[in-house]
Amino acid sequence: MDDLVDSAAPGVVSAGLDAIAGTTSHSWGIGSAATPSQLSRFEASLAPLASALQASGGPYLNGAQLSVADVVIFPFVERFELALRLFQEYDLSHFAGGSVAQWLVYLVDGFETTAAAVAAIKASGHFPVCYFSAGSHENWRLDQAQFNQADIGKPLQGWEGEHWLNIRSEAVKTIMVKRMEMCKAKGFIAVDPDNVDGYTNDNGFDLTAADQLDFNKWLAATAHGLGMAVGLKNDPGQVAELEPYFDFFVVEECQQEGFCGKYAPAKAVCKPVFNVEYEQAFFQDACACQAAYGITTIFKVGAHA
Repeated sequence: MDDLVDSAAPGVVSAGLDAIAGTTSHSWGIGSAATPSQLSRFEASLAPLASALQASGGPYLNGAQLSVADVVIFPFVERFELALRLFQEYDLSHFAGGSVAQWLVYLVDGFETTAAAVAAIKASGHFPVCYFSAGSHENWRLDQAQFNQADIGKPLQGWEGEHWLNIRSEAVKTIMVKRMEMCKAKGFIAVDPDNVDGYTNDNGFDLTAADQLDFNKWLAATAHGLGMAVGLKNDPGQVAELEPYFDFFVVEECQQEGFCGKYAPAKAVCKPVFNVEYEQAFFQDACACQAAYGITTIFKVGAHA
C-alpha cells in the first residue's frame, strides 16, 4: 500500500494536468479537447488504483476498511475526473468497469439522510460524510429544543432561523456529542461540522480565537474518539494551528475570496482540501490552479452550505 501511495499520486497529477490542458499550449490552461493519447495516459495512471480496488474486492483500496491510501490518493483522482467531465465530456465510468469512478465522496446532511441511504452510499464504494452545524442553532432541527436559551446568540447574517451558539457551553458540547453519535449510528465514516468560525462574526458571546481553537480541537477529538474522521469547515485563519487535529478540510469560495493559499499546511502533509465555488468564473479559475494549492474544487449552483 505504501508503494501505491508513493507512485500513484504523482502519476495521476502529471497525466491529469496534461489531459485537462488538452491541445492548449499553456500547461495551466483548460483545453477544449484532450487527445486520445492524453486520455489513454490518464487512464494508464489510474490502472494501479483500479487493480488495487479489484484485488481488494472494494469498496476501498484495502477492502472494506478505509485506509490512509484512500485519503491520500483520492483528491488527486477526483479533481481531474471532475475537470475532464465538465469541460471535455469525459466519462470515467467507462474505465475499469467503473471501479474508480465509484470511488467518490458524498457529503450529506446528517439529520436528513437515513441509515439505509448511508449504507447504499458505502455499498457503492463512496465515502459518506455527515454534515451538521456545530456552531449554530437551527430552529428546524429535531433537537433544537434541547438548547438552553442562554446559549443561543445573535443571528447568522443571511440565514433565517439560525443563530450563533455559545461554544464555551458544556450544554452545547453535550448536544454536539449526540449529533456525532447520530452520525456514527447511521454508518457515516466522517463528520463535517459547520459554522466553526463564530469568533470572526458578531456572535453575541464575544468569542475569541482561543475559544474557537479549543472548541474545534474538542470536536476533532470527539469525532476521533467515536472512530470517525473529521473535516474542518472553513475557518481558514486557523488552518495552521488546526491541521494536526483534522483529517480533511472543506472550504467555500477560497478562489473568489483569495485565500486558497491558507491551506498550504494541509497540502504539505497531503491532507485533502475540498473547495466549493458558487460562481462559474471562479470555479474555472480554481480548476486551473488547484493542483498548485492542493485543493479539489467543485461548482455548486444554489445557496451556500
